[in-house]
Amino acid sequence: MANIKKVGTTEFEQQLLDLLKKVKEPVSVDFVAFNLRLSWVTARALLFTLALEGKLKCMKTSKSWIFWLEKESV
Repeated sequence: MANIKKVGTTEFEQQLLDLLKKVKEPVSVDFVAFNLRLSWVTARALLFTLALEGKLKCMKTSKSWIFWLEKESV
């Protein structure tokens, strides 16, 4: 439950954006959760929050959601 407090903090948002810049390809919730050592629920909440703010793009695939940065923001 303590991880939910990470959503909305600039520290974790920046870590996520740095990760997306580093990999330069769409990522899944599982990938973010594993690499940032977050719970899956927290990673999903953080990704969707940033997508709603327009900081990254997302798309529903047949398996799950994927997230990426626009080329201009990389």
